[in-house]
Amino acid sequence: MKNRGNATLIIVIVGVLIFALVAFFAIRGFGLGQKALNKTGQGNVQPQPEQDVQVKALGAQSSSDEVGAIEKDSNNTNLDNLDQGIGDVDKDLGNL
Repeated sequence: MKNRGNATLIIVIVGVLIFALVAFFAIRGFGLGQKALNKTGQGNVQPQPEQDVQVKALGAQSSSDEVGAIEKDSNNTNLDNLDQGIGDVDKDLGNL
C-alpha cells in the first residue's frame, strides 16, 4: 500500500520535470513567447531607425494612378542624395 503512494508521487514529479523541460526548450529554442517578452520591455527589442526627410516625403506621395499625379510625384522626388547613408551602412557592416 505504501509503495503505491510513493510511485504516484514519483510519477507526478517526473511529469512536472518533463513539462518544465519542454516549456524551457520551447521558449528558448523555438522563440515561443518572444512577443510577450518584447511587450514587457525585456528580451531582444530592436531599435527603430529614424526616418529621414526623403523617406517621410515618399510617404506623402499621391496614391493616384493618373499620369499627371505620377509625373508630379516623380518631379518632387529628390534623387540627388540617394546614397547619403551609405557610409553608415559600410561602417555597420564592418562591425559585424
